[in-house]
Amino acid sequence: MKQLYRKIGMAIAACLILGCEAKATDDQLQAMCKNMLELKGTLRGTDEAKEAARVEGEYRIKEETLKKEMDRDLRGMEEVRAQKMKDIEAGEAPALSEEEAEDLTPEQIKEAQIKKAEEIVEKRRKEITEEAEGLLAKLGPQKTYAIRDAKKYAAKRLGEAQEAEKGCIDAAKKKGVTEKIATCRAQAQSKDDYKACK
Repeated sequence: MKQLYRKIGMAIAACLILGCEAKATDDQLQAMCKNMLELKGTLRGTDEAKEAARVEGEYRIKEETLKKEMDRDLRGMEEVRAQKMKDIEAGEAPALSEEEAEDLTPEQIKEAQIKKAEEIVEKRRKEITEEAEGLLAKLGPQKTYAIRDAKKYAAKRLGEAQEAEKGCIDAAKKKGVTEKIATCRAQAQSKDDYKACK
């Protein structure tokens, strides 16, 4: 019995001299490990909803850019049209072919030139619109696939992050991480702060 009291006494003395600290709880270890994963960037890209919203935003920007480019090109065609009308008024418009100009008065030739210029501009406007609408139509399915892939990637990353968190918690339990260290690491704002916790 004396030996048992002696061992207990020595254990208490060792605790007092070396400083016995309470071991961290599972919740404290989880918070510590989650913060470590956050600081390392392991948790980035693990939220399906956020990843889907990110992809949605990227495609919204692509759609807006295409629409702006189409509007810019259409405005440019209005400038081309205005220049063609000035050229016609100044008598600098391309001449009509002999067949087109046959039996026409100068006024009729001018009207034919205007009509021809309008047709050229309208044809180009239609081409611009069709091209942009075609590109916009292709973006829809691309966006759907990109969102699906982003969600798959997020789910995969989440699984990896959960495995990493479990490994961290298991290692911390084996090491006997104390409450003080776990709390310090859970509140660390950088990798260096995390490492400095002792």
